[in-house]
This record gives sequence, C-alpha cells and structure tokens, in this order.
Amino acid sequence: MNIRKIVLLAAVSISAIGCTGAPKNLPLERWTTFKPVTAIDTDTSKIPVDRALVIFIREPGQLAGPAVNVFVDGEYLTSLQDGGYKVTSVCAAYGNIVANFTDPKADYYKIRRQTNRQTFQPGSVNFIQFVPGSNGQVQLQRLDDQTARALMPKYLEQVNTVSRVDQKKVCPQVVKEVVKERVPVPYKKYTLQTNALFVFGKSGLNDILQQGRDEVYAIAQDIVKDGDNIQHVMVVGYTDPEGSDEYNEQLSIHRAETVRSLLISGGVQNKTINIEGRGETDLLVSDCRARFAKNKAARDKCNLPNRRVEIISYGVKPQQ
Repeated sequence: MNIRKIVLLAAVSISAIGCTGAPKNLPLERWTTFKPVTAIDTDTSKIPVDRALVIFIREPGQLAGPAVNVFVDGEYLTSLQDGGYKVTSVCAAYGNIVANFTDPKADYYKIRRQTNRQTFQPGSVNFIQFVPGSNGQVQLQRLDDQTARALMPKYLEQVNTVSRVDQKKVCPQVVKEVVKERVPVPYKKYTLQTNALFVFGKSGLNDILQQGRDEVYAIAQDIVKDGDNIQHVMVVGYTDPEGSDEYNEQLSIHRAETVRSLLISGGVQNKTINIEGRGETDLLVSDCRARFAKNKAARDKCNLPNRRVEIISYGVKPQQ
C-alpha cells in the first residue's frame, strides 16, 4: 500500500468516527404552544376610542375538531386549541370576525373574505367563545363579563403562531350626526322590503336576492343622476320585533352595511353614505304578536312591513 492510499484510508476512518459520535434525532424546531398564566391587561383607558378589546376563548372539550383559525378583518389572528385564549383589539363599529377549523384543503382566500360583522361598544372589553355551529362549522358566542372572568383562570394564552392583525388600522365609523353648519333636507326616500332583498334572517352580500340587488343598483343610479343635489345618503336597517333586541340591532346594522356596499358598487361615493341599524324600533305595524300569538306564519306576514331598509338622500340648506 502506497502512502497516498494510507492517507485516504485515515481520512475515511476519521470521518466515520465523527458521524458515529454526532447526536441523533435532534428536533428541527421548537416552540411554546401556550404561555404560562398571566393577568390580562383589561385597562379600558389604554384602548383607542374607535376600538374594543376582544378575548377569544376555546372551552376544553366544547368543540370536536382541530385548532380553530381566527381571522379579524380578513387578517390571521391565531389558531386556538382546547383551553387556549387570545387577546386582540378590533374596530368597535365593524369588527369582521371569521372562525373555521384548520383544514389543509380549505380555500383560505375565500374564508378570509367571508362576512361576519360584530359590533362592540368603543373602549369595551368583550369575551367570545367558540361553540359548535351548523354543518360542523364553528360559531361565535358572546359571554357576559362575570361568567367570562370566572372562567379565565383555567385558560392559557395561545402563543405558537404570529398574529397578522393590524392594531393600528383606521377603523370605519357609523356616522349618525350630520355636519353642524348645515341642516339636512330629505331629498328622496326609498323603502326596500327585506323579503325582496335578503334570504330570510340573513344579511351578507352572498345572501342578497337578485331582485334586491337590481333594486339597489337602480336606486344607486338615481342617486348618481341627482349628484349635484345630494349632500349625503343615509341607509337605515329595521327588523320586526321577533328575536332579542341585541340580535335585531346587529341584523339591522349588517343589512344596512350590505346595502351600503351595493350602493358603492353602483357608483355612489363611499364618503357620502352613512348607515344606522334601528332594530325593532319604529315599527310600522306594532300589533302582530297580539293578533297572531299562536300563528307564526301569519305573524311573519303581518310583520313584513317592519322588515325593511330605507335609503334616504339628503340635500342641504344653510342653518338659520
């Protein structure tokens, strides 16, 4: 054996020894799923005036499924596992919150753009838990403050993913006041029956019936035509008195917001449109329950005029 072969064999032997002595099965990455229990900062003085604090929780054993992905205004917040919670601030006027089970086959582009508007009091602290919904979906359920705070000590903060929610996002506002230096004068008023606008009990863009879509676009064209005479437009949603006050208020706001979106698509300027949800107030027919207490079909028909969306265009004149 010549010197060159001896050197080569020695190098191979050293290399083999080095490989044998190396640690095996090292993990490629490590992370912490939950953060140890800490006090949640719910100091309302720190919450911006146009936002609200929301604490999402997942009750252990409540949902049969994998981690729940949470999206706020289309942005990823967290993936909640059993016993986990996550805190974030959301726009108080319209916080769009969508949740679904983790699924590698899911169309997340579509999921992030679903509409599930939630309204909160500015500067408030709110608790939302996830419960089973229809067709195996995840549903949001609000908890009262006392119940939630009693439950919180048994939860851990979910920290294994990074939130993409923009905490400095400029929030849209529900404007209920007109400019003070001028007095609004109703110019035209349009009343749309919601049975022609939406699938019963629904409020999103995907729930708009074709007849309702055509009616809103026709109104949009009329408003655009009268543009020089219009200072702003008010969209007001109403419901019948069936259901809870909170549910009816939410439904009326969401429907007004959806109609507002259609008006914008029809060419009406975004900045000129204000919305309001009045729920079951200002009923046009107020005795349906008394007349048809035991006949729901007749009661629903009687309440039809109450389920409406009004679009009012305003001109202005100088204040006297």
